[in-house]
Amino acid sequence: MRLEIVICTYTEHRSHLVDACVTSGLKELPETGTITLVVDHADAYARALGDHYRHIPRVQLVENARQRGLSGARNTAIAASTADVLLFIDDDAILQEGWFEALASRLEDPKVAVIAGAVLPDWESATGAPTWFPPEFGWVVGCDYVGMAASGSEVRNPIGACMAIRREVFAGIGLFAEGLGRIGTHPVGGEETDLGIRLRRQMPDAQIIRDADLAVRHFVPHARARVSYMLRRCFWEGRSKALLQARASLPRSLGSERTHVLTTVRHAVLTDVRSMLGGDRSAFPRNFMRLAGLCAAGTGFITSRRRHRRQAVLEGSPHLGVDVTVCIATLGRSRALAETVRAILTHSQAQVEVLVVDNDPRSGRVRATLHDLHDSRLRIVTEPRKGLSLARNCGISAARGRIVAFTDDDAHPEPGWVDALLSAMLDPVVGGVTGRVIPMSTDADVERWFEEAIGFDKGETRSEWGRGDAAAPGWQTGPQGPVYPVAAGEFGSGNNMAFPRAFLVEQHGFADTLGAGALTRGGEDLDMFRRVILAGRILRYEPAALVKHRHRDTLPALRTQLFGYGTGMAANVTRLAATSPRHIVSVLRALPAGLRMLLSKDSTKNSQRPGDYPRALVWVERLGYVAGPGLYLLEAIRTGLGLRGRRKGGTDA
Repeated sequence: MRLEIVICTYTEHRSHLVDACVTSGLKELPETGTITLVVDHADAYARALGDHYRHIPRVQLVENARQRGLSGARNTAIAASTADVLLFIDDDAILQEGWFEALASRLEDPKVAVIAGAVLPDWESATGAPTWFPPEFGWVVGCDYVGMAASGSEVRNPIGACMAIRREVFAGIGLFAEGLGRIGTHPVGGEETDLGIRLRRQMPDAQIIRDADLAVRHFVPHARARVSYMLRRCFWEGRSKALLQARASLPRSLGSERTHVLTTVRHAVLTDVRSMLGGDRSAFPRNFMRLAGLCAAGTGFITSRRRHRRQAVLEGSPHLGVDVTVCIATLGRSRALAETVRAILTHSQAQVEVLVVDNDPRSGRVRATLHDLHDSRLRIVTEPRKGLSLARNCGISAARGRIVAFTDDDAHPEPGWVDALLSAMLDPVVGGVTGRVIPMSTDADVERWFEEAIGFDKGETRSEWGRGDAAAPGWQTGPQGPVYPVAAGEFGSGNNMAFPRAFLVEQHGFADTLGAGALTRGGEDLDMFRRVILAGRILRYEPAALVKHRHRDTLPALRTQLFGYGTGMAANVTRLAATSPRHIVSVLRALPAGLRMLLSKDSTKNSQRPGDYPRALVWVERLGYVAGPGLYLLEAIRTGLGLRGRRKGGTDA
């Protein structure tokens, strides 16, 4: 059995605790075992720890390469590990004598997939826990509590401060959910519970066994022995449980919590009522804190339950081994779909999967088109509700890659497309990348008109936005139009774009009120580009990520496309004003410049049109701009009332 101890840490203020933690692990760690320290997005601290442990061969240091937070740090260690078993302990915990013997003995049973160790509180105060602190609320400080199962019993989930997990668990059910778990001092949790629920659902024969002989002594500082911390922690625990229940999609997923409240806590309340009558002065504040803690948790649960449902659907479960998921949303009408999929699978160096979202599953066209493609990297999921944003959000939910790239079913990615997008994402502050799009053909007048008057091509210069005037080496500050970044038209297009999956989840995916299939007909890609900038991230344009696009080749099709461009652009700007009141002033300031660009003969938009460009196409696009705000409001009402149908899809093919 190859064992790896994983210790995640985030601040130099805990370096003395980390040292004690590492020392306790080395005492019983076998010669084949290792200790991995994961530093969570703290460069100076990582360098200091690297210098400190440089000469200790069994201690290695890695930096969190995933989403900031405890779950992301753990997932970084899992992805880099080859050990059979990973023992996760907190950086402020000390392993107690006999831990390795207990772990090895328990793992002799092949059904035991997870060992839930004991977490004993080590209060900084010499007097121990405050007299007002209810012992059945020990989870507030990350420790064992009254009401826990006895040692040797099967439990739903471990406490994260001390848990041993077989690596095969992560291969089977995925990693820790990065939308859950502590981030710095933010007192959230639930990622271990989520893992336990997924384990029970996907590997029903696997067991999570509590073993009190695998124990740590967990440091509890003065700051956590305050009433304010307890109430804050209870509130965020309620929020975490709301997200957890939404992710689990099971009405009884929080059954353990209900049982704890209705049995253990209720019994403790009654016991302390009797103690109060007997003259115990500490009994009243303990009961008061029980009530206050339950109210705080309930408030957190109720106020965030609805908000978390959408995030939970998008988040899914991160998996190992995939760098990029390429999402193609389709109705199955494009004859080029199979060619597009083959091009991606054939010419990618990175670990890639292609996720085709069938947005018209009843027709059977997608499966018929792809039935000859037999590749384990290809998956088909279904989203019966019509709409490009809805289909893409279904893809985000099902994606296994840490990066999600998007292209269309009428596009042809060139060799190296995925790799170029991935390379541009190496800087962790990058929130999105767009690529170059050139026409497959301009032989027909209609194709030429679109390319010369509108076009997707943004040129051959590697550009970035959001860093100010000082671009990163190898990049130039991108051009900023007169309405930057409100309109977001200078960044690229939705048929060639990629984002970190964690960012898309954080943003709750693409706006349902925008995009093809909605009344607004477009704008969902521009809206996401702008959100990258407004979130303080970097957006890059990488011309080496090249896609060839099949333009519309009939005049009626081009008219429809240009009207949709107008409605999408106007709706995209309207959404910014409607959903972010603080940006209303920015929209109003940009309006005059936007009108000049749209109507002036000398503007960059109008001056590039070819001489034989039909005047009717100009007016149909302008009509779209006029109609866009009203269509957005109608779509917002329709979506808010749930008139676009309920999701029944999402199944793998």
